[in-house]
Amino acid sequence: MADAIPYAPARPSRRRAFERLKGADVLRTDGQGRYWLDEERWHGRRSDRRTKAIVALLAVGVAAAVAALR
Repeated sequence: MADAIPYAPARPSRRRAFERLKGADVLRTDGQGRYWLDEERWHGRRSDRRTKAIVALLAVGVAAAVAALR
């Protein structure tokens, strides 16, 4: 929190990403318009995304293997 900085994204895509991270409590605020990254939540979010991607790839691989064996 001591390293909080002000941030106002200029691009709409960055604004949406910023809002998603705030909604997930990855970006925290001091209530005065300054934000900081909650590193523990960030690592957890990245880990969850990796897990979902791996499961999706495995599902596609299994579907492809089943289709190839028919």
